[in-house]
Amino acid sequence: MEIGISLQMMFPLAAQESIAGNAVEIEPVHLFCGALKLVEIPSLFLHEALPDKGLVAKIEEDQQNLNQILNEYGVSVPEDSTALRRGLRSLLRKEKAVFTKSHDGLIHRSATAKELFSRAEEAAIAAGEKELSVSRLIALLLKSPDEVLAGAFAKIGHIQITAKPQGDKMLSSWIDEFGCDLTGRASIEKVDNSCLEIIRRDAVNRVLVEVLFNKTGVTPPRALLVARGERLVSSVLEDIAIWLVSPKPPNGVRGGCILEIFSAVILNREGKGSPEARLEQVFQNISESQSKVLFFNDFHSYLTPVVASESLSRRFQTLLNNTKTACVMGMTLKQYEQFIEKSATWRKYFKIIWVHDAIPNFQL
Repeated sequence: MEIGISLQMMFPLAAQESIAGNAVEIEPVHLFCGALKLVEIPSLFLHEALPDKGLVAKIEEDQQNLNQILNEYGVSVPEDSTALRRGLRSLLRKEKAVFTKSHDGLIHRSATAKELFSRAEEAAIAAGEKELSVSRLIALLLKSPDEVLAGAFAKIGHIQITAKPQGDKMLSSWIDEFGCDLTGRASIEKVDNSCLEIIRRDAVNRVLVEVLFNKTGVTPPRALLVARGERLVSSVLEDIAIWLVSPKPPNGVRGGCILEIFSAVILNREGKGSPEARLEQVFQNISESQSKVLFFNDFHSYLTPVVASESLSRRFQTLLNNTKTACVMGMTLKQYEQFIEKSATWRKYFKIIWVHDAIPNFQL
């Protein structure tokens, strides 16, 4: 695939950032800083420097696309972009110069940067594009940054996104056995800004986010969502998952993760081990994190004598007492009246949130 003119201009800027930071190779963070420099170049300068107006038009188009991408992550050009670029440069500058040129006298891309280019080319080809652009590269980088860049973003605070750490590979291996990662599923869905705004404004979503992620007490949040109408509890958690992976997650939460545990898997009498053992394994596997949430829908199933034993109910209470992970339970109003309303023991465990039907024909 051909390299677009904007990317050809950006690459030397990234190389300069790499050399200035005493780096051995060009890393994704240097590509990002180079892109910030490119988007800040005035249109007047481009017209004066380049006689080919067709090339200028391509660069300006890519600048506009890049500007839009940055705006989606809360970075305005040049007000925020300049400060962000300088902050990244200062944060990642190595104390001792370790830069060494290769045998051909050039500084090259790191393995991580090369892998980013490969994925960007694949995405561009899939989109029917003939050239690889800066905006395509940066959009992919911001969607899935490496740990160095994501860590730098977190320290500086301009962009609220987080790379998936290596440990998440183990997360996916066990969660696939017991349920699913709602945030992982949400990250591959395309949601327009209008839908995202509706999710942010929804009263139930806002209350749940406040309970889960505005933690001030010692005890981790435990919420019981009770559906009083046709709106499903699961749809609320799916909304929160979409919100968490958006460019502007709630309460500045970085790396938020909602893991749904399937009751059918836990309570399967023909499965490996006992239901108590499987439930305990879920709580053992979940790492202690203020941004991870366990979601148990159909919570009444764990309290139904025909389905679950009394020992499972007691074991569930013990695990809730010992875990440092936020938990959300879901059930209908009828199930709540049958299993929770008359049980002082279970009522004390949860912050109860009533799930009403969404307002029809909601207008922004």
